[in-house]
Amino acid sequence: MDKIDSFAPADILEAAAANLHFVLAGGFFILLLILIPVILRSVKKSKVRKIAPDFKLLSFQISPLGKDAWLRLRNDGHLAVLKDLQFKKRTNLIVKNAFRENKVGEGVTVSLFLQATTQDRIREDFAAEILYADAKGHLYRQTLKLDSKIMQAAKLL
Repeated sequence: MDKIDSFAPADILEAAAANLHFVLAGGFFILLLILIPVILRSVKKSKVRKIAPDFKLLSFQISPLGKDAWLRLRNDGHLAVLKDLQFKKRTNLIVKNAFRENKVGEGVTVSLFLQATTQDRIREDFAAEILYADAKGHLYRQTLKLDSKIMQAAKLL
């Protein structure tokens, strides 16, 4: 019975207050271990984005019969090397002109000739994903939604 009475709530609070600075220091140290890599990664990405290429949609024109289309893009950023062009929601489109590994400088316009491989007509109800690299080899993905003519910001991969 004496042992139970010896652990009064006041004693527990005094013991916890004596060790509180160790608990706070440990929590602060763990927080630093989590935040330092996050901060370093964001600083690195912001430096890379400053030298990134930036493609803008100039025009997308579909031929009257709907079998062919022209996609014109302009690079407003630094030098880019085109890697790939993929179409979402469309599997029957091909790019007729060679574009892979082409270097696109600042202010240069790229025209891509698209052709449908089946009898389906080309409509503006799909999105195109452009993969390209900058001069230092960083890979980017940029999505173009043709139905709304919106070119999303490039994402660093």
